[in-house]
This record gives sequence, C-alpha cells and structure tokens, in this order.
Amino acid sequence: MAGLLPRMSLEPAPGYRRFVECRFEALRRDARRLANPGQDVDEVCTNVLADVALRWRWLEILRVWLRRPDPAGAYLGVALARRTAPWRPDSPETRVEPDDYREIEVFTDLVPARWTAPPAATGAAAGPAATSAAVRIAAVRPLPPPPPSADVEAVIAWLHAHETYERYRRVVTGTAAAIAVAVMFTV
Repeated sequence: MAGLLPRMSLEPAPGYRRFVECRFEALRRDARRLANPGQDVDEVCTNVLADVALRWRWLEILRVWLRRPDPAGAYLGVALARRTAPWRPDSPETRVEPDDYREIEVFTDLVPARWTAPPAATGAAAGPAATSAAVRIAAVRPLPPPPPSADVEAVIAWLHAHETYERYRRVVTGTAAAIAVAVMFTV
C-alpha cells in the first residue's frame, strides 16, 4: 500500500526553481492587480506557486512527452485566476444576501459571580515587565521587511505542496486499505 502513489521530493525540482525565477515578478504584479486590498499578495503568490508545485510532475510530463509549449505557464494563470476569484467583487461567492445574516443572542449571565478580572484588565499595576535590550531597541528601530525572493518563495511553495501531497497520499492509502479490508471480510 505504501507505494500506491509516488513520493514527492522535499527538494524543489531544478526546473521548478527556474520556472519560479522567470515568472515571479510577473506573478506578483498580476496578483497585486487581481487581488483585493484586503487580500495578502504574498499569500496569494505562495498559494499559486504551491498549486503549480503540486502538479509539477504532471506539467513536466505534458511538456516533455506531449510536447506542449508551456503547460506550467498556462496553469500558473489558471491557478492565479482561481485563487483570486473569490475575492473579486463581481464573484458570486462575495455577494451577500439578506438571508445570510442570522440573529445572534449574547448571554451575559453565564459568568460566575465570584469571577474577577485579571489585574491587567482592571488597570492595576502588575509591576515592571522584564525586557531585554533587544526588545527595547526593536520597538524603536524596526527592521524593514526583506524583499521577496523568487528562490525562497519557490522553496516555501514546494514545501506547502509537499505537505498537501503527503496528506493526499495518506488519504488514498488509508482508503485503499479500508476497501481491501472490507473486501476481505465480505468475501
């Protein structure tokens, strides 16, 4: 059962890294253009790259054996459209109907009578907080966020895809084992 689905390497494929390096800036630009202001562009890019990494083996088969010109690039656009579709205002998932709201009751009598708020919530001084010099300096001089790197994003997306693939593998293996056990006991 363990070999039902092939394993996915923990290291990103070299072709995948080159693909991400070539397409990363265009992907960020398109994600910035398509995503809503409330949606994190870095998260969208990582999720899209993870979708491509999850299907990388199949996309390479399409490119090499079936001689398709750029299946990974075409799928990148499809994945980006799918990841940003729920956030677009014209998308049916974002329309809210009046029936979607329900009345919520708040019960305030569930707090026991002997309960008291912690000292920090009441305004009482809890004493000086012990901090290090690094914490005090960090509050004064925050570091700028590092610029996004295509290589780092490729590795992160590949690891996300690896986790998803291993989860799928476990589900398929468990389902096949359950079916095999059920067939053994019914025959």
